[in-house]
Amino acid sequence: MSSDRRIHIIGPGGAGKTYAARALARRHDLPVCHLDDIFWQQPVGSPNNEPAPESARNDRLAAFAAGERWIIEGVYTAWVEVALSNATNIYFIDAPRWLRQCRVLRRAFTDSDPWRNTFEMLRYNHRWDADKRPKALKRLAPYAGKFERLTADELLRRDLAGP
Repeated sequence: MSSDRRIHIIGPGGAGKTYAARALARRHDLPVCHLDDIFWQQPVGSPNNEPAPESARNDRLAAFAAGERWIIEGVYTAWVEVALSNATNIYFIDAPRWLRQCRVLRRAFTDSDPWRNTFEMLRYNHRWDADKRPKALKRLAPYAGKFERLTADELLRRDLAGP
């Protein structure tokens, strides 16, 4: 992996984005930005949480994406143009709905506040295949030269294998 690697990982909840981002970050000593931490004013799942003001969100993302080396991961595609443009690689991490749903349910039993977002995430994942995935892929079409669609395990296996 080159020293100027800027990786943007996109995909639905439970697909393995955070898992892949953390593994790559450890392996290559890259800073990670979780888009939920930028989008929401408080940590995800906090009561009465609201989206951050658009200008603050955009400024925070632009500052991180201006770096020479990073990983940005999240489900968002509508407001992340600066990250997509600056990325050297864009990975669309996907997994079958049944697996994503199982992972969301597993989180419910391992989080400190187990059911805080579980039902919203299950509904979101149910709609992802028919509605959200086609829109995300359309938004990523202009980046065809640096965009790949694969599973988190495929990405990590390939990274371990090297160039």
